[in-house]
Amino acid sequence: CLKPIHRNIAVLIVIAGLILALFITGCNKSGTSSKNRAPEVTAITATPANVGYGDQSKIKLDIKDSDGDAMTVRWHCDDGQIVPSMAKSGELAASRTQSDSANWVAPAAKGIYPVEATISDGTDSTETSVNVNVKGYFYDDFSSGSVAKWLTSYCTRWIEDGWLHVEGNNSSYLGTAYHSFNPYVTPDYTVSMKLARVGTAGTDDCYGIYLFVNDAGSPYVPVYWFRIYPNNTSYNWIMTIYIGNAGSNSGWYTIDENSIGTSALINTGTGQENNVSLTLEADLTIIVRVGPTVLYQSDELQALANALGRALNIDARWIGIRAVPNFEVMGDNVLVDTDMIVSAARLSADAEAAAYDISLQAPVQRPEEMRTLAELIRALK
Repeated sequence: CLKPIHRNIAVLIVIAGLILALFITGCNKSGTSSKNRAPEVTAITATPANVGYGDQSKIKLDIKDSDGDAMTVRWHCDDGQIVPSMAKSGELAASRTQSDSANWVAPAAKGIYPVEATISDGTDSTETSVNVNVKGYFYDDFSSGSVAKWLTSYCTRWIEDGWLHVEGNNSSYLGTAYHSFNPYVTPDYTVSMKLARVGTAGTDDCYGIYLFVNDAGSPYVPVYWFRIYPNNTSYNWIMTIYIGNAGSNSGWYTIDENSIGTSALINTGTGQENNVSLTLEADLTIIVRVGPTVLYQSDELQALANALGRALNIDARWIGIRAVPNFEVMGDNVLVDTDMIVSAARLSADAEAAAYDISLQAPVQRPEEMRTLAELIRALK
């Protein structure tokens, strides 16, 4: 027989064995390990991935939990603001669903911003993120498929293959798809976009960047239009402005003798892209670039301001894509880049209506029929 001390040791060994057996039985069912598996991220996307100040990007998250555990998602970011889809706090309710989303509101600063999500099943967690690029004050690459930002005048506009298509639908007026700013944008600013023609072009067919500013007076300069002529043997680009409230002197003008020409930088074929930009600076310098290369630069607007005896207001009210009637063109990657924003007082209702009519109902006029600013200045004396 066992001595008492040995008997006690044997009892302890038996008890320990029973405890171990119970633990193993509780942790193993049907031969499957009960070790928890963390949630997995199958996809995370941002649409659109490129935005402007204050725009929203929808962040979509696809997740799964191999154990079938309920999951909780917490969205977070260091900059911008997150608007969760299921809870105001940013923490989504536990759910077995395998997808979720939140809207991220861009800050008013350029940069690449990560939007992060932490997914937990109560035991383990997984982190993931996606980047959104804030390109500038305004940006639209039409990846959302929406034309909600774009108003129309005498044109039809639609999105096809990630491009905004614009076609004038009135034989008397220029066709314009435009975005309206509130507040207006003060100089210095640059409007850039990709542009291309779609169909066959006639000799006088043209298209380009349209800019409507907040000038007022008699006369005044409400419109700037950089034009591309894809099928003209005498020139393939021209920088024009419109002079209003000038009686018989109202109409389209070239800025100087250098604001019309032919350049190998301009692509004229069907579907060939032109990366063009129009810059207006506070000192009234105007710059046109094709890609990074300066195509045209002038400070002649200051001479007009001097002749008028007042400052020209070049705060941007609308930017857009403009084409002659019955001519289809397309644009993409529309960007307004500036560090200056103004909440300027708007024009009176009558002045607003008059400016609207002049801006959008300006007559179609061939370059050969235009005068230069120097001629206008002489006429005003």
